[in-house]
Amino acid sequence: MRAYIDPEAPGGKEHIGYIVDRTGFEEFKKWALKDVELPETAEVQHRIYWSGVKY
Repeated sequence: MRAYIDPEAPGGKEHIGYIVDRTGFEEFKKWALKDVELPETAEVQHRIYWSGVKY
């Protein structure tokens, strides 16, 4: 995930929500579920829409 952090982020740390907003949910999902084995009963959303502040 370090590759996705804004180099200008204070202290080299950034809230995960900003990273998801900037890179997109699909990219975040690929990273978050990498090497995860889900049971057959798991439901994975392909898209998530949040309401609120838009950048």
